[in-house]
Amino acid sequence: MNIFEKENAVIGDAGTKRQKQDFGDFLAKARAIRKQLGKQSFLLDSYLSQLFKAINQKLSHDAGGYGFDTAGQLIGVCAGIIRGEPDNTEHWFYTQAKEYIDSHPLPFQDVHTKVMLYYMLLYGDFIETAAERYHTEIYYDIHSVMDVCDLHDLYTKICDFLGGEEAMENLNTLFSKRFLSVDTMSAYFQGMNNQLSYCLTHRDRETSKQVFQLLMDMEEERS
Repeated sequence: MNIFEKENAVIGDAGTKRQKQDFGDFLAKARAIRKQLGKQSFLLDSYLSQLFKAINQKLSHDAGGYGFDTAGQLIGVCAGIIRGEPDNTEHWFYTQAKEYIDSHPLPFQDVHTKVMLYYMLLYGDFIETAAERYHTEIYYDIHSVMDVCDLHDLYTKICDFLGGEEAMENLNTLFSKRFLSVDTMSAYFQGMNNQLSYCLTHRDRETSKQVFQLLMDMEEERS
């Protein structure tokens, strides 16, 4: 089965039925728990308030854009090294990139092609550290609005009052379905992937092949 038979495999579905239903289900469950808590309803209010603030601490479009720009930094690093320009020498990945490029010469004449290929060859190592750095950054950002210990304490108190975790587990699931269609790191990686796909379609002027074709040719030559 070809999952890309229709455009929706890439752009998604514009239907809102599930979105509306998920929101309605979430509100219904939250109201039911709040009613059961009675005078202790402030516990749920505080719990949800922290979650709402946390998901807005780093917006998806910001994370995606940051991922795109971060991936672009590697292009700049590679370009500076290949052209012998002193740009980006202070970048945290510069030394590793220069060592690799100096020890792995490529036969292509087109500078842009060489930049794109080195970008692809270094991408795996680059993204590993870049993602860790970004995750640490947003970890501390979110902690400025969400106290995990306090959140867990609120969760425990609510569950104790209700006599079990089932209701809160269901509420958390509904919250995730409605408000976390894309988590922050997934948005970040998507931004990086968009940059990656741009580079893969760069066409080499000498061979008239796109970068993704050259990469496959290189792999065939090595095997």
